[in-house]
Amino acid sequence: MDRTGRKRKADEENEELQRALRTFEDDFGSLSGALDRGPKAFIRSEVVNANKTVSSGKQLYKPEPVVQIQRTLPVSGSSFEESKRLAAEKARRMLEEAHKGKGPPPQVIPSSASRPTTRPPRPGAGRAVQKSKTSNLEAFKEELKKVQQERDQRKGLRDHLRAELGVDTEALDKIAPALDKPYMGSGEYDDDPYTTNLYICNLPLDMTMEDLFDSFGSFGPLASAKILFPRTEEEKRRDHLCGFCAFMSREDVDRALAQMTGFFIRGEPIRMSFAKPIVIPPQPFYVPPPLLELSAPDPITELPFNAKPLLKDVSISCYKRYRT
Repeated sequence: MDRTGRKRKADEENEELQRALRTFEDDFGSLSGALDRGPKAFIRSEVVNANKTVSSGKQLYKPEPVVQIQRTLPVSGSSFEESKRLAAEKARRMLEEAHKGKGPPPQVIPSSASRPTTRPPRPGAGRAVQKSKTSNLEAFKEELKKVQQERDQRKGLRDHLRAELGVDTEALDKIAPALDKPYMGSGEYDDDPYTTNLYICNLPLDMTMEDLFDSFGSFGPLASAKILFPRTEEEKRRDHLCGFCAFMSREDVDRALAQMTGFFIRGEPIRMSFAKPIVIPPQPFYVPPPLLELSAPDPITELPFNAKPLLKDVSISCYKRYRT
């Protein structure tokens, strides 16, 4: 059945092709004269050109460099007139071929247009001029200006709520948190459910890594910990330090954030927010000692597969050995 369908389809395509060929012959004449190319001549494999002899001896092949000739558009008046004449001649030949056997072809009159005095604009030249890119310093200045405006608006709101409505400080911190010190507001990654990194601010100047481990390492293994000690003169004038503390799991981060909110270190309240996520290493950077003891391997019992005997069996063995 499939073979019959394919044969019928091939016959229909052949009939359509013959019908199109007859229509073309009716419009433009027969193609028998154009397809008759005469007898084919046999050319030996050693001969490429009839008037050129090829020696059978070995010769050194010396390739010649190909010189790319750059073609330019005609710019002079004579070249423009020559181009118009060639275009009219080509159009006349095409019309003669198309109207062969149908009477005289229509006359082609060369265009009387003069050479353009100016070239047309390049594609895309009419687009709007792009604004010049601002430098990094200017962008930083704009960002600082925007932050300062937001800070002034927030300060004005706090003053209005405190003076006009008598709102207490705790409610003010919830409605419009103060921005007198950096990194005390909501962080950029507070809505990221996968980050395990904490940004810690307002640390004492004499804060050490051991203090950071004692304060945050008790909530779980740490993937990374760092205190940003001052380097520049501006940073040295600050009265606090800041740092990062990344945990191995999100549960430890949530527990630490819930317990350490409002926590004081040497009389200074620390402030925290979520920071940019980091790659969790295969081994923790710091493990608290109690957890390290639990994760240590069991002592060797000299039993198969280091099996542990039951407490009852140990008691019976000790009783038989020492009669106690």
